[in-house]
Amino acid sequence: MGVDAPAGPPDGRRPRCRGPHEQAHLHPGLQAGDRHDAGRLDEVRRLLESTVLPIDQIAAECGFSSPITMRQNFGAAFSTTPSEYRRRFTARPDPGDHE
Repeated sequence: MGVDAPAGPPDGRRPRCRGPHEQAHLHPGLQAGDRHDAGRLDEVRRLLESTVLPIDQIAAECGFSSPITMRQNFGAAFSTTPSEYRRRFTARPDPGDHE
């Protein structure tokens, strides 16, 4: 099953990763650089859960220097790959589905 075009947010705007100053309240115990990485990884997870954007595009959108760098950081933080995370997330049954 293929996808012709990546889905974006319903309002048509491009996803945006938040900078470290915007993430300080979400990760108060971290240093600025670590907070920035945590914020970017939170955004990666959000995009994996809510879009069909390719991994390479998510890496670019979230400011990683390469998809490999994003995968390494994601793996270190969550002990899984972005692709596996997406598969696990999308494989969850719909709680409203009563078939």
